Amino acid sequence: MRIPQLFFVTNNKQKLQNQKAQKQKLKNTIAIVLQLFKYALPYWSQWLGLLLLSLIMIGVSLVDPLILRFLIDNVLIGHSYTLLGTVIVVFLFAKILALILIYIYGVSYEKFFQKILIHLRNDVFQHLEYKQIHFFKKRQVGDLLRLLTSDINAVRQILSVAEKVVVNTLRLSFILIIIMTLNWSITLLLLVVIPLYAWVQFTYIRRLRLQAKDVVATDIKLLSFLEERLSNILLIKLFSKEAHELSTETRLARNWVKRSIKLMSLILLIVVLIGSISAITAVAVLWLGGTAVIMGSITIGTLIATYTYAIQMFEPVAGLVSLPSSLQESLISAQRIFDILETEAEPMGGTSPVKHLRGDIKFSHVSFAYPENPHKLVLDNVSFHIKAGESVGLVGDSGSGKSTIFLLLLRLYVPTKGKIFLDGIPIEKFPLSFLRKHIGIAPQTHLLFPGTIRENITYAAPRASQMEIYRATTLAGIHQKIHSLPLKYQTLIGSAGGRLSEGEKQRLSLARVFLRSPDFFIFDEPTAALDSKNEVLIKHAMESVSGEQTSIIISHRLSAIEYVDRILVLDSGRLIEQGPHDALMKVQGKFFAMHAQQFPREAKSDTI
Repeated sequence: MRIPQLFFVTNNKQKLQNQKAQKQKLKNTIAIVLQLFKYALPYWSQWLGLLLLSLIMIGVSLVDPLILRFLIDNVLIGHSYTLLGTVIVVFLFAKILALILIYIYGVSYEKFFQKILIHLRNDVFQHLEYKQIHFFKKRQVGDLLRLLTSDINAVRQILSVAEKVVVNTLRLSFILIIIMTLNWSITLLLLVVIPLYAWVQFTYIRRLRLQAKDVVATDIKLLSFLEERLSNILLIKLFSKEAHELSTETRLARNWVKRSIKLMSLILLIVVLIGSISAITAVAVLWLGGTAVIMGSITIGTLIATYTYAIQMFEPVAGLVSLPSSLQESLISAQRIFDILETEAEPMGGTSPVKHLRGDIKFSHVSFAYPENPHKLVLDNVSFHIKAGESVGLVGDSGSGKSTIFLLLLRLYVPTKGKIFLDGIPIEKFPLSFLRKHIGIAPQTHLLFPGTIRENITYAAPRASQMEIYRATTLAGIHQKIHSLPLKYQTLIGSAGGRLSEGEKQRLSLARVFLRSPDFFIFDEPTAALDSKNEVLIKHAMESVSGEQTSIIISHRLSAIEYVDRILVLDSGRLIEQGPHDALMKVQGKFFAMHAQQFPREAKSDTI
């Protein structure tokens, strides 16, 4: 029968693809190890010290069989009571020294690991801090937390593998050298056994890990089914589906049992195979060694020492063989970390051309689309000029682009087209730190940390004096409320300010902005979720700073911008109207329609 040539072509192609994938995998692994090596490099002297310590530790731990050999050949057979005490003392000293070295080595390696991990975690966290804001919109907080915790800790496994490779390789080498000096023929036997033992370990441990994952997946499927059904027990009863659900549960449970039995069978098979190799090796060593003793070429003590070393040899071999399988998941975690570190951070900007901002703001034909939706313009050819010291209201429907204005001013995003100027200088000329220090922003969401009221306020200015804090909170209309609390400024407010009302949270946020004494202010929807009483308090706070410095109030509630010098009206990303309140009312355009909708009585009286 002739086999089609296509079969060989396809088979060779698949083989080449597999080889290419393996080579790429090896390259990625080497690249990750080299990147980690850069983090270990600053601590190279500690690493050399640990290597030296491991050599001493391994040497001391392997001295027991040699002491036993001396005990049998020179003490027990020679009936030397004098040497017996000396040998026992040496043996005890070696044991105590080995334990002390293990402790010192373990603590030292832990410190070495933690320094590298802290260095890596700090780099990742710092890089995340300087990522562009749209980076966080595309990712879940849980994924980033996993990156900083479990993924960083998984990198420890890679470092641990490197340590185990060194220790196990040295241990195996020392054992083989010692056995070679004791009996070269047994060394040759072990050189044959080691590859066989390693092959069995490697092959079956890989199968074992795959089977264990299969059992875990089946277990999760069964538990998910049970959780869903017990959570919806009423639905099952209403439709009399008890028998059907029991049948499904039985099928899933049997599947889990079947796979669990298969896993246990594989574990027992590995135990039998490894045990068989160990037993055959032990018998062969005793046979060769016993023959050598009878022939007088070695002593009984040498046979016992050789046998002990031969049994000890399997431990470092098993340790080396198990490393690749335990490394895979850690390499994936490390790849995620270095992928993040290689992504671009937000541009920092140039050197500051001025020390302070007057607050003169100019948008020149600015268009912008968010990176996640680049074809939808949020701002479309927007141009306006806000003079220093002017108070301006930005109004419009939800999604009209109001809040995008302040995101661009803080350079959290960069315009798609057009230019933004501050005091006549292109905004990209300013360093990010300068912009965000000199522009005071009170965002719509209350960004509060768990902690005390004082800690939250002074987050903007940690070195602020008590008088400066009182001035800021008085300006924000929250000082009296804080003083009425039992612990005053040391009151704990919980996560996201959970123990405060919406108005109190907003005023606390304003106090934090006021404490920083910025060059101009941006208030984003300051009264959006407040009742009329708190709205009045917030308006008074904003009015108190608007007379001196440039202020922009972004709001869809027109009552929040009654006192401003000028109003800009946005609609679907376009600036369609601008001017003082009364002038816009006379035009009877978009602003007039919004005003009529929010204040129907006033609109009705105006039309009479």
